[in-house]
Amino acid sequence: MNYKGFVSLSVALCLSLSHSAASASIEDAKKAYALRDYDTAFQHYQYLAEVGQASALYQLGLMHYSGQGTTQNKVEAVLWLFLATEQAYEDSEQLSRAILKELTPEQITELKGRLTSMAKNFSQAAVQEMYMPELYPSKFEKNILINSEEGLLFGLEDEDGLTNDVFAEADNMIEVNLFPFDDDEDDSSFDVDYITRSIQSRNDVVNPFNRPYFLIVDYRVAPDGTVRDVEVVQSFGYTKRALRKFKEAKYPSPEFDGQLVNSRQRRALGIAQSDISLRDMMDKYDYVYRGVKGILAKKDSEEAKDEYKYAVTLMNFEGLWREEGEIDAKLQSASEKGYANAQYVYADKLYREQNNIQKSIYWMTEAAKQGIVNAEYRLGEMFLESPWVKRDEKKALFWLDRAAKQGHVFALRRSAHLRLLAEDESLHDPKVAMTSLDRISIVEKMNPELLYLKARGLLKVDRTNRPKAVIMIRQAIMRGDQLGWDTSDWNEVLMGWTTGGSVTVQDDIDISNLETE
Repeated sequence: MNYKGFVSLSVALCLSLSHSAASASIEDAKKAYALRDYDTAFQHYQYLAEVGQASALYQLGLMHYSGQGTTQNKVEAVLWLFLATEQAYEDSEQLSRAILKELTPEQITELKGRLTSMAKNFSQAAVQEMYMPELYPSKFEKNILINSEEGLLFGLEDEDGLTNDVFAEADNMIEVNLFPFDDDEDDSSFDVDYITRSIQSRNDVVNPFNRPYFLIVDYRVAPDGTVRDVEVVQSFGYTKRALRKFKEAKYPSPEFDGQLVNSRQRRALGIAQSDISLRDMMDKYDYVYRGVKGILAKKDSEEAKDEYKYAVTLMNFEGLWREEGEIDAKLQSASEKGYANAQYVYADKLYREQNNIQKSIYWMTEAAKQGIVNAEYRLGEMFLESPWVKRDEKKALFWLDRAAKQGHVFALRRSAHLRLLAEDESLHDPKVAMTSLDRISIVEKMNPELLYLKARGLLKVDRTNRPKAVIMIRQAIMRGDQLGWDTSDWNEVLMGWTTGGSVTVQDDIDISNLETE
């Protein structure tokens, strides 16, 4: 089966966006090495070593020693193994000592001269200072306050037919991507051909606009209470209408310590709200049952991947029986065994539930260090929006750029925002920002923020673009207003570009003071 990661965000957000050969997850690096594509593996390990990922440091040492993907260099081998030793990784200390004995006096001298510069860039202390979050422990006991249930009152009323529990026809149409885990997994219990036949034979039974559906989404509630950045976690059935409607929902504004903030949430929609039990699956959703039975049979497995998949299945199907605390226990066990996807999912769950913020940020960081694209993005966002993390635009841009290199749509937009409007003007780079926005123009064509940022970018790149920028920012405001967004700041920018909301001849002559930040 062709699995694509825990969240279908890896498809929805990275579709058609190619990424740099050097940017990858630890699994990509391992796969390239196993295939003896040493050049690619070496580039991947270099990318991961930049943020102090222990196994990458270790592997670079071995590859330098063996001359795999690079010129053989025993001095480099010892240096990288020294860095892995700092984290007590496997047998790095023994190997570095053994190779050290093979060095000539000249190589020993070279090694001593290189140690300081390597430590300055790759030691744990250096990586922590340059890239990792600084936390506010005094705030750990405080929570973001939001009534997530009340959000349904503002746009997802039952009479719209979006939350009806209609089991009788739910199997008339499904979509692929029922269990999006790992793409290297061979799960013989999941019969894709059977699902395909079911789709083909039942395709015309029910009007597509009235089909029941199963949908779980992650999303951000902005300070104005509107829904932003919706990510599909799990879905089957016709979900397009539900997603459109959900994006129009509005919540009470999230607050933290008296300040309006962003809040991360998860919502089950359609029959996902109905607590589908194992018996329901067997009786009414046999294609779903085929997908989960093999996973549930490995309940007692101690393999990290099995623990992860079991936990995620319980998360996605609330009606399945579970022991108290079983999901967290499985995810923590898999995370401690180094399974990167589990680290991300566990971190995201803890953060969303505000269960243990310090542990959440720790595991999010570990997952990001292993190159999990969603974790890189989320860590970058934490530097900008988390009330428990010290704001740092430079660190945010570092992690957002890493996610953007892997084609993450939200990361491309967010990094463009910083390159246009960051408080730290040294980060500004309008041309790079516009390139990022152009890459996501099709995927995010209905997003008001995309239009707003492109308007700002047009004017920053070339002030003669102001008429186009004015038209575009007006379109952004109109779309934002339709979604209930707070566009007051955008209106202020527009007023700064125009007189009474229109471009005048006088303004066109003197454009030295057009922009307001």
